Amino acid sequence: MSSKSIIVATPYSADLNRWQDILSDTPELRIQAHAPSLMELFNKVEHGPPNVVLIESGLCATDEFELIVTLFDALDVRWLKFTRSDRPNDRHDHASELSKNGGLFSISLAQEDCLLIGQVLSTANATQRAERPVERMVAAPTRRFKRVVLIGSSTGGVDALKNVLSKFDADCPPTVVVQHTSQGFGGGLTRVLGRASAAQIKPFEPDAPLRSGTIYVVAGLPQHVILNPSNRPFLRTCPDPPMSGHLPSIDKLFLSCIPFADRVVGCILTGMGTDGVRGLLELRKAGARTLSQDRESSVVYGMPGAAWSMGASMQQVPLKAMGDTILREATL
Repeated sequence: MSSKSIIVATPYSADLNRWQDILSDTPELRIQAHAPSLMELFNKVEHGPPNVVLIESGLCATDEFELIVTLFDALDVRWLKFTRSDRPNDRHDHASELSKNGGLFSISLAQEDCLLIGQVLSTANATQRAERPVERMVAAPTRRFKRVVLIGSSTGGVDALKNVLSKFDADCPPTVVVQHTSQGFGGGLTRVLGRASAAQIKPFEPDAPLRSGTIYVVAGLPQHVILNPSNRPFLRTCPDPPMSGHLPSIDKLFLSCIPFADRVVGCILTGMGTDGVRGLLELRKAGARTLSQDRESSVVYGMPGAAWSMGASMQQVPLKAMGDTILREATL
């Protein structure tokens, strides 16, 4: 019987040593790799999915963990959060909000070795499932889009974007997405979203012209990205300081599109704070069609809630209907 592979994700060498000691006499379980950061974990899982990931609780508390959970779900990788505390379930954190379908529970390194081995074995031997199919829209040849699409998202946005972009086909309107994340995660986010859509999803490219069927992802960059207002708008970088506390900022992109707002659909999805709200309001005043995610379907209602309360959004839309609604608005 082949052994089950494990990746231990922790920045602490003491944690790795502890797991090595625990599993050293268990031939059914093999530590395949160690990932000291979420970026390294993403790369190792994507290029060689293990059966189980054991992840230190502190890494689960970051916004970027949302992208990791989405990758786990896509590749059917089991995972356990571990902590040094002897009360592993007494803390409500961001990871619990992102694990509705992941079966996540915490284990403690303070437990006896035999108990830890049993928990890891039971997780590793759980029945594997096929990746859930994504319903992809078939291109509608009679549909004519008149507007470009701008989408901003933050906490909870990865899963929301997967849902929305699954409705976009190879002839979708030109689209630019700004997702809040740390530097270096843009490429991984682009690949994850690419699994969900029939459109061409690409990371931001300087001087890239907007094209039908192409979705540009702006994430994890050290500068803002804006649209150059011309007859054929194209993306370029902007060296300005952070705006609304973010770099790149949703507001910065939205505000750059005011000169041709009558050719824009602007949308704010789930997220904390108010980035994008001011830009969405100004776009609406200038003639854009504007949308925001509703409270019930948002992981965090901060950004979409502020957009609605300030009058920046023309309508609130449930996540399951957002993709179709955006495309319909883009034809008006």
